Amino acid sequence: LSIIFLTLLGGQRTLIMRNRRCFCINTSQGTIHLKSLKDLKQFAPSPSCEKTEIIVTMKNGDQTCLNPDSAD
Repeated sequence: LSIIFLTLLGGQRTLIMRNRRCFCINTSQGTIHLKSLKDLKQFAPSPSCEKTEIIVTMKNGDQTCLNPDSAD
């Protein structure tokens, strides 16, 4: 049985509405366990945000930004 972790970019409560900005406004490093995930959404670069963003909703309702370039 292997345990899989994801590397995070961003912290809890650092998300904003996507209007002329990126969702993720702060960056920090950390890990989460896949069993904690409720939902995962990916947003491609756009005129309002030139970064690829991956937004995770945890089972407790918190949202976190994942690093799309993470190799871990």
